[in-house]
Amino acid sequence: MKDNKLWGGAFFKKPRKNVIDYCAGFDAQAFPALDALLLSYDIQTNRAHAEMLFEQGILTAKELEQIGKALGEAEKNPPSLHGFEDVHSAVEAFVTARTPAGQKLHSGRSRNDLVACDTRLLMRDKARAWQKNLEQLAQRLEKTAAKYATVAMPGYSHHQTAVPYTYGKWLQSYAVAFQRDSSAFSQWLELYDECPLGACAGFGTQFNIAPDKTAQKLGFSKPFSNTLDAVQQRWESEASLVFCIVKAMDHISQLSQTFIVLGMPGMELVRLPEEFCTGSSVMPHKKNPDFLEVNKAKASVAIACLTQLCDSGKNAFTGYNRDSQWTKKALLHALVECEQAPGLMADFVAAVAPNAEKMEALCEPLTQTAKAERLAIEKGIPFRQAKELVEKQIKKKAKA
Repeated sequence: MKDNKLWGGAFFKKPRKNVIDYCAGFDAQAFPALDALLLSYDIQTNRAHAEMLFEQGILTAKELEQIGKALGEAEKNPPSLHGFEDVHSAVEAFVTARTPAGQKLHSGRSRNDLVACDTRLLMRDKARAWQKNLEQLAQRLEKTAAKYATVAMPGYSHHQTAVPYTYGKWLQSYAVAFQRDSSAFSQWLELYDECPLGACAGFGTQFNIAPDKTAQKLGFSKPFSNTLDAVQQRWESEASLVFCIVKAMDHISQLSQTFIVLGMPGMELVRLPEEFCTGSSVMPHKKNPDFLEVNKAKASVAIACLTQLCDSGKNAFTGYNRDSQWTKKALLHALVECEQAPGLMADFVAAVAPNAEKMEALCEPLTQTAKAERLAIEKGIPFRQAKELVEKQIKKKAKA
C-alpha cells in the first residue's frame, strides 16, 4: 500500500500504524454511527427478553424459536440502520420481517428501558476493558521502573529542579495512580450492577414479566430497584463511568506532558521513540511527540463529555426526556476517543529510554535539602535554623 504521509524520510524507525491512526482521529474517517455501537447489545437484550417472555407464557415455543433464528441472522448479517429512527426499531423490523412473532417482542418493555439496558451492557464491557488495560499499564510501569531503579533523576517542583530522585521512582508514582484508576472501574461495576430491562417507560407494565429472569440472563446480579429510577437517571451511570475515564486520561495526559518537556531539545532527559513520533510536511528535521499531545487533547474531550452528562442530569425533569438521548453521544464519544490510550501508553513507556548521564549531572547540585537535614540531625539544632544556615552558604557562594 502506498505511503501517503508527507513526512518520515529522516526517520530510522517507521512510526506505528496504530499510533498514526490514533493521532489522525476522525479527521479523514467518519465517526461511527452511535447506535451501530449498540447493535450487538440490542440483539443480546432482545434474546434475553424473548426467552423471559416464553418462560412467562407470553410467547410460544415456536415463536421463541422463530425470534431466536431471526436474531441469529441479525448477528451474522447486521441490519442496516439507514432509514430507521434508532437501532431498536431496526432490529424489531428485521425480526418482524422474518416472523410475525416479532410483533410480540415489544411486550412488557419500552425503548426507554431497552436503550438503558443496551447502554448498561456496553458500559459494563468497556469498564471491564478499562480496568484490565489500566492494570496492564500499571504493571508495565512497575516493570520499567524496576529496570531503571538506580537511574538518578532530578525531582521537580514549580517546573524547577528540586531534590535528587530516580527515574524508576518517578515511573512507579504513576503505576500507583493507574492502579487506583483501575480500582475505580471495579467500583463502578459493583455500583451499577442492575438490569434496567422490564422497567418499561418507567411505570411498569401489566404484562406478567419477570425482570429478575432477564437480569440473570444478561449477567446482572439483580434487576432494577425502582422502575422510574431505571429510566430517568440516564446520565448518572454514564457520568460515573466517564468520570473514571477522565481521571485515568488526566493521569495519562499529565505523564504525556512531562515526557514532552523531558524530551525537548535543551532538556533531552529522555529519548522519545521514533515509532511514537510524527514528522512535519515542511520541516525535514522534525520528529514531533504527536502521540503525547493527542493524549492531552483526548483527555480534554473526556472532560467535555463529562460536563455534558452532568449538565443533562442537572436539567432533567422527572420521567423520560428526549434530551437524555444526547447522553448516549457524550458517553460513546468519550469511549471511542479514549479507549486506546492505556494500551498505547504502556507500549510507549517501555520504549522510552532515559538519558542517565544527563539526568545524573543535573542531580549533582540538588543536595542542599539533604545537607540541611543532616546538619539538623548531627548538630541537634532545629531544622529551620539548619535551613537558614545552608541558605546563607548558597547566597555567599553565588556572590563569589
